[in-house]
Amino acid sequence: MVADLSSQGQARLRGVVMSMLHSSLRTPAKDEMVLIHLFARLGTDDEPRTAVYVVDQPLGLRDDDLDLDYAAQRALAELVLADHDPRGVARADQRWRTVDPNRQAGYLGSGVRITTRDPHIGSMHEFCLNDGTAIWIMVDQTGALTTAAASNPYSVGDKTFPGSDVPLDDQDPYLLARRIVGALTGTNQPYSWFHNEVGSLR
Repeated sequence: MVADLSSQGQARLRGVVMSMLHSSLRTPAKDEMVLIHLFARLGTDDEPRTAVYVVDQPLGLRDDDLDLDYAAQRALAELVLADHDPRGVARADQRWRTVDPNRQAGYLGSGVRITTRDPHIGSMHEFCLNDGTAIWIMVDQTGALTTAAASNPYSVGDKTFPGSDVPLDDQDPYLLARRIVGALTGTNQPYSWFHNEVGSLR
């Protein structure tokens, strides 16, 4: 979906995604790590606004328990049972039914949301769009934005920001997000488990 837009349209859509991810971190934090999936219904002549919504897929894991290989296997097994549509995962939230009951929206990408009640640690999103764009959003405990970065240009309002590089280690949650996007878009095999991808990045 993202790749079908003009470069300006892509930048605007990335900005919409980043704003939405930031807004979702302002809610009271829990100690949890959740896989999230974004869907969008692009604007038309009749309805020019782009509608974006999120589907949460709970992993039952905390950041301090993170095992990327196990998390990938668990998440992908659930997605296979749902015919690779996150909206059909049994444990996923069902709020999407009120805005897109006919599943007309297209898949934008997946990410990991990590939230905590620790007063010394903020909360974060690490997200991968289906065009490969990496997005990082971090807030402090007050909900104030501390980090907003994307690997490709993005626009917010009338400002366009350049893409930037963010270093990864082999246990970075972003790698889980990228693996899920690859499985759902057919750019990697669903059962080529996560350690293979990590090894290729070292």
